[in-house]
Amino acid sequence: MNKDIQITIKNKDDIAVISITGDVTAKSKKLICDAYQSDIVASSPKILLNFDKSCYIDSDCRTTLIDIAVEGCKKGQKINVCGLSNHFQKIIDMVGLTNCIFVFSSEEAALTDLSNNS
Repeated sequence: MNKDIQITIKNKDDIAVISITGDVTAKSKKLICDAYQSDIVASSPKILLNFDKSCYIDSDCRTTLIDIAVEGCKKGQKINVCGLSNHFQKIIDMVGLTNCIFVFSSEEAALTDLSNNS
């Protein structure tokens, strides 16, 4: 643990990709919110949250990610996620976010799904 978070944002066709590596903790909430509110992401109808497989996500940031999913759903954005731990995938299912956020095992699968949904 204790790996500094790094966030990159890029466009892949009409998909905004937010790649996250390192530990996702209370200290990184603002960085994640800023990434979601950036011009590239805010104007995109399709978003991929791409977590590094070794990411640690603490409970404070779980709430932030859930808030992003709910906001994206309200705005009509389709949000796919990859790289999440099994535990966090279960949390998404438990809190009923499976209609707002779609979990994939790989970046390629998540991008293919977003590309096929015009």
